[in-house]
Amino acid sequence: MLVGRSLSIENKILNQNFFIGSVVILIAALFACIPKSKLRSKPIGNWLDSVQYAWKELPDTQSLCIGEDAFPNGGMQDLYCHLKNFASLKELESYFGESVFLSGPHISGYLVLDDRYEFGHYNPSFPKFLAQTLIPASKDSGFKTVTQPIYELYIKNLARTFFATYKKLHSNQIYLVKERIRYNRLRKDGILDPFYFEKYKSFMHPQFSDDEDEKLASKFVSHADDIHFNGDIVKTCVAFWIRRSIDQSDKAFLEGLNLLLITYDPNYRNTR
Repeated sequence: MLVGRSLSIENKILNQNFFIGSVVILIAALFACIPKSKLRSKPIGNWLDSVQYAWKELPDTQSLCIGEDAFPNGGMQDLYCHLKNFASLKELESYFGESVFLSGPHISGYLVLDDRYEFGHYNPSFPKFLAQTLIPASKDSGFKTVTQPIYELYIKNLARTFFATYKKLHSNQIYLVKERIRYNRLRKDGILDPFYFEKYKSFMHPQFSDDEDEKLASKFVSHADDIHFNGDIVKTCVAFWIRRSIDQSDKAFLEGLNLLLITYDPNYRNTR
């Protein structure tokens, strides 16, 4: 009798454990089906207010980076060093609600801009977020009137350089593909020259060539005023577009740039 009762008790315990285990597995399975949420984001209205404030106050900013400041006649990095007065990369991500980069050398919300072999691969949603939020004048004619002089003095030169380099680079798709493959191979093999992009200082010059033999040299669409672009800015823009063609965010960034030019600089855009 004692043996029978003991077996009965053990069976009950086993059944209870089986039931509890089944419930745990079921709950775990249900949670596994719930999609992972994005990063908690701050109210987008706060970001839009910050963007308008940044547009108006940009002329009075100081660089927050160490080294020579070429703003407003410098490149994207010089502009970034002034925009840091309004929001850090971490703060930007808190409004965006996602990570800006999917991969790359950037660590814990800080940009690493001197890595020879790696670069940040953008989240494809990020340039769309920028296009939707960074150009309030596209929907507000009054704000456009106020900020048009600021665009002319502090943004126009860089925006035009980005647009012109994109158009010229994409006027020869074969060259772009070859250059993208070459750059990717050299950096992945760890043999990329630290001055690799210096050759693009003369990219906007009508006589820019990748081969001494005229018959073999790549051909591009050029414009009469191309020669006036700052070569130091040109090379960084070309580097940007080649990398964006690799992470496939180039079309999304171009859409935002197009909106900026349509809003503030339509005549220039229409000539390209």
